[in-house]
Amino acid sequence: MKLIKKFLSLLKRLRNGEHFDFYGNITDYVDQKEQKIPALIPLWNNFRGLYVKEDDIYKRSLKAVETKYIDEADSKRIDTYMAIKRKIKFMTFSTDTGESTAAVTLMEVIENYKNINRSALTEKTSLIINMIQDFGRPRYTGAVASLQLAAVITQLENENNEFKVIYTERTQHLNEEKSLGNMNYIRPKVDKAFSEYTDAVNALYKSNELLEKDAALGEALEDIIRFVNSYIAQYERIYARRNPKYTPGNGNHPETDVPSTQIPVFAVKQQEVSGSSSLLPGCGTQMSVEMENPALFAQEMYPIAQNGILHLWIEDAIHESFPITGFMTHTSTGSVIGLLTGTGSDDKGFIKPFNDLGKCNAEILKDGEPIAILSNAGCPATMAEG
Repeated sequence: MKLIKKFLSLLKRLRNGEHFDFYGNITDYVDQKEQKIPALIPLWNNFRGLYVKEDDIYKRSLKAVETKYIDEADSKRIDTYMAIKRKIKFMTFSTDTGESTAAVTLMEVIENYKNINRSALTEKTSLIINMIQDFGRPRYTGAVASLQLAAVITQLENENNEFKVIYTERTQHLNEEKSLGNMNYIRPKVDKAFSEYTDAVNALYKSNELLEKDAALGEALEDIIRFVNSYIAQYERIYARRNPKYTPGNGNHPETDVPSTQIPVFAVKQQEVSGSSSLLPGCGTQMSVEMENPALFAQEMYPIAQNGILHLWIEDAIHESFPITGFMTHTSTGSVIGLLTGTGSDDKGFIKPFNDLGKCNAEILKDGEPIAILSNAGCPATMAEG
């Protein structure tokens, strides 16, 4: 008797793109068969609706503007800003009285905006707009013309506008993803709906084989079973090549100790503990954890990790939980690069094994459920006592 094999354990281990493609290939095929089996249409439509939502979420995540593009656009406008600033300052030393006088006049504007390059991303945008408006005031237009700065000021304005467009697109995409949910949210729902559908296919096939014996129905069900099983086998082979411990066969291998890829994994670049606990002097009161993949972290975790928990533990030893109090940002770009936490659940600061012994297990929890795994947490680590 032909039945659809177990597949949920396998699907939990697939990457987001593989998970999306697995169902995409199956839906293209089964959509053509479903009209022949009316009893299964409600369950198929339920699954199909959830898969359409996964399609939206997955494609939005692919279209989201990466942080590196924001950084590149920000660097362009800051380079132009610095060129203007340096030229004006340099021209104050000109032996040409007209040029030096014009430069001294324009230094009034520069002094008001001398630290734009150190500001946060959105603050830079506003400051550049204000500075350009100041350069356009009657008091300064003659000096701008004297130093031939009109073209480069226009260039700065254009670069600032380009940055605004890219930053706004990224923000919109993140907001859209937050409202839709993310892949961690939708994947279990799609899997559950498809499991209900395949259980019904198997049950209907068994019933038809034993009781009704409808040849046309049996053939249609066999086509679906054969096709779905072929894709389960294909993705078992894909996963087995990546994880040799996994043995293809029945799609269900709970003994394989591999984290579910429904939970994203982020590599930790640096962990720093700072401050001094009032109860345990020398133990930290704040931890900063910087990620090696900040663009992905900002895209997937920043919208949902607020008010979450950083959970650290060593096997068969101590566990500690630390509330996430904020996010690390790049000093010059303002982009998210990691997270900040407060003191531990017992208000005794950070316990030494997490600072001294190197690696420990780490995950981010939200409402008691893991939403991310952190690898190499605690290694390297530094302590800065306050």
